[in-house]
Amino acid sequence: MKTWLLGCLLLLANVSSNANVEQIHIATDGGWLPYYNDVGASPPGFVTEIIEAIWPSVRYSQVPYARAITMAEAGLVDAVIVVNIDQGRLLKAPESIAPYSISLLVPHEQAELAKQGADGWLQLRIGLGRGYEPTSDQGAFGAYARAVQGSERMVVLSGSQIQSSAVRMIQAGRLDALLEGTEYLYYWRQQQGWEARYAIVEVGSSVPQYLGFYPSKRGEQLRDVFSAGMQRLRRSGELQIILDRYGIQDWQPLVQ
Repeated sequence: MKTWLLGCLLLLANVSSNANVEQIHIATDGGWLPYYNDVGASPPGFVTEIIEAIWPSVRYSQVPYARAITMAEAGLVDAVIVVNIDQGRLLKAPESIAPYSISLLVPHEQAELAKQGADGWLQLRIGLGRGYEPTSDQGAFGAYARAVQGSERMVVLSGSQIQSSAVRMIQAGRLDALLEGTEYLYYWRQQQGWEARYAIVEVGSSVPQYLGFYPSKRGEQLRDVFSAGMQRLRRSGELQIILDRYGIQDWQPLVQ
C-alpha cells in the first residue's frame, strides 16, 4: 500500500512539473525601457512583447532585481526576465532575448574623462544598481569595476527608481556618472529631454542577455519553448516588427 501511494505521489509530482508549459511565471524588476516596463504599464518594452508573443499566459512578480534572481534560483518563479551568462545556476536557451552593452551617463563637461579609460574612470564617482555590476566579458570596464569594487569610486545603489536617484546625486555633486545599459540610457535620456545636459559614453562591449530559468525539468521544457518561439518569431518577421517599435535591430542572425 505504501509503495502504491509513493508511486502515485511521484507520478503526480512529475505530471505537475511537466504541465502548463504554455504558462510561465516571471520575476521582473520593471521600469527598464526599452527592454521592459513596470508590470501593466505602457509601452511594455520589447522583451515583454517577445515573452507574450511566445507564451499565451504570463504572470509577473515585480521585485528588486537582486530579489528576482534569488526567486528564480529558489524556484519561487519559473524565470527571471533578463540575466547575463554569469548567472550560472540558471538555465539559458541558446537564443538570447536582448543585446546589452554598458555606458556612462555623464554631464557633458565630464564626457572626456569617461572616454579616457581607467585613468579617466578613476577620477569619477560612478553609481550603478545592485545586481547590475559589470561582468567578466565586458572588456576593460568590467576589469576596472572589479578592481575598485567596494571603494568610493564605485557606488552601488539599491531600492526603486535607482536611475532617478543617481541623477539627483549627480546634480548634488555626490556622483559624477551613472552606469547603465546603453539602449536604456538613450531611451531614458530622450524621454527626459536631457540630450543637452548629459552625454552617453559606451564603456563596455555588447553581450547577450537571456531569460534565466529555474534549473528543473520544467525549466528545461520552458527553455525549449522559448528557443522554438524565438526561432518562429524570427522566421515570420514578427520579431523585427516588435523591435521596430523600439528602434532596436535584431542582434542575432536568422538560423535557417
